[in-house]
Amino acid sequence: SWPVELWPQSIPDSIRKYAKGNLDFIGKFVMNHDENGEFDYNLSLSSSLDKMALSLPDPFYKLADSQLALSVSVNGDAENSVVSAYVGENLNFYGELVHEDTHFQRAHLVLGQEQMFLPVSGFHISVQLPQVDFQPWFDLVQDISNVAGEIAGDEQSQSPILDKPERIRGLIGQLTAYQ
Repeated sequence: SWPVELWPQSIPDSIRKYAKGNLDFIGKFVMNHDENGEFDYNLSLSSSLDKMALSLPDPFYKLADSQLALSVSVNGDAENSVVSAYVGENLNFYGELVHEDTHFQRAHLVLGQEQMFLPVSGFHISVQLPQVDFQPWFDLVQDISNVAGEIAGDEQSQSPILDKPERIRGLIGQLTAYQ
């Protein structure tokens, strides 16, 4: 069990505020070495998120006693890692992490049923949802944009782990601007 309060301090409060409770997960780590000193690895984690509340805008809001599948896969070697994460069926992240500068060279966050395309470079956010209340979504995207470009990959790194979004695009069936 990993309480939100014990998450790394490099995760700002403006992002941490969207999660409350404990992250219980199971995982598997496999590392392969060869005689030349080369290696590769695979890490897979999964959780039902049943002890965690998510204060994300609808349709991603989740109470602590409900279940929502989380699946994370990280595959890599000495130079790069590929991170794939899925929360339910409507929230996906894909990123290619360059170890030398601890930086996602390419990353894509997909909210909704948008098809996942790998950007040529940089960080992209795509949204495809049937209905959106503007203000909570604007606040979330603003929080992500504000911290992207600032969170260092590690203590020695001068580059951020994730660039500010180069592109935010979306297809929304109904947008509610004011209530």
